[in-house]
Amino acid sequence: MHTAPASNGCHIVKVGGEGPPGPNTGLDFGNYCRVTFGKTLGFWSNKNGQKVFDGLTGPTALDGLTSLNLRNGNGTHFDPSNYTGFRTWILSATATNMAYMLSAQMAATYLSARAANAGGVEVWFMGDWITVNSAISNANNLLSDGTCGSSCVVLSDNPLRSTMAAYKDLFDAINNNLAVTRGCPVVYPE
Repeated sequence: MHTAPASNGCHIVKVGGEGPPGPNTGLDFGNYCRVTFGKTLGFWSNKNGQKVFDGLTGPTALDGLTSLNLRNGNGTHFDPSNYTGFRTWILSATATNMAYMLSAQMAATYLSARAANAGGVEVWFMGDWITVNSAISNANNLLSDGTCGSSCVVLSDNPLRSTMAAYKDLFDAINNNLAVTRGCPVVYPE
């Protein structure tokens, strides 16, 4: 994906090898790979998402989701018992309680990664590469009773909010196929 430089004209490209995106890699251009397996909250709440949801096995979508520390708007645990309940929950998510919005975005990423067998994909996050599975595990820990409490309400003054918001933003980028990934194959024009 061509992202920089913004101006047209002649540009010098200095190839400096592997490394994180940024000015210290020796790369003088802004191209990067994007994930292509992400599905939005809206997808997981429509009939196409339901078909994928219902088709997940070993564990089922419901088993996988109940293994996560998902939260409701009031901070209590959310363990879906059927697709209809999950659909209502994910469509109602707001960031008033950041734990709720993080839960919804994390659930969508979890389902997308499971459906595409993409948990090992690496994404750029907070200055380093991290697998999607690691991001889910880290966010899940933030939502645990041990970190957030049994009634996890994370409002604007909560010290956990900025970290939760960072993971929520990462999952939102993954779900919208906007996250920076590495390991994309290079395709040369013929």
